[in-house]
Amino acid sequence: MGGWEGRMGGMSERGELTQKAVIRALSHEMRWRILRELLAQPLPVTVLAGRLGKPVGLVSRHMGVLRAAGVVERGLGAIYAVRPALVVEGGVDRGHALVRFPGPQVEGAAR
Repeated sequence: MGGWEGRMGGMSERGELTQKAVIRALSHEMRWRILRELLAQPLPVTVLAGRLGKPVGLVSRHMGVLRAAGVVERGLGAIYAVRPALVVEGGVDRGHALVRFPGPQVEGAAR
């Protein structure tokens, strides 16, 4: 995996989501499509790939980015789900979702 995607690390030392990592992870259209599917129900990568019409390897790489950012987590049987600490409100069409982060807000951020 090349570029920032393989190294960004989305969790703080205390296991909290970092806003910057989540925003970066969701900056790709394919990851928005994956998020939309996983918000409906937890799924394995092979089923996701079939629903998205993409190769398993490609979907798996994008899942790695989402997982490193703390957006999704892997459960039993390699089934992925949106991490419960991440709250997504409204539609998940790119640019139209409200993502709320648990914990303290960033200073100077719009409220």
